[in-house]
Amino acid sequence: ALTAEVLLGGQEDEVEAALWVALRSLEENVELSRRLAKRASDAGHTRAAQQHQEHSNEMEQRTELVQRLLRTGVEGAGERYRKTHRSHAP
Repeated sequence: ALTAEVLLGGQEDEVEAALWVALRSLEENVELSRRLAKRASDAGHTRAAQQHQEHSNEMEQRTELVQRLLRTGVEGAGERYRKTHRSHAP
């Protein structure tokens, strides 16, 4: 878990850079999953479409967490996420 001690240890820039990379990756994953869900749906593959949409929804929740971390800081955001998304917490 990331704490204030990590941030105070002079690693703020590295943590922020990693969060930006994670955010971009998650955003790309959301978009890919949405496209795959649409293709599967258009092809009549309902179950595959649903699975891709569920994956997209999960990645979108994680995207929101990373966005929150970048806006408000790391400390406490992970705990807030775990309280509201217990089944999806990393």
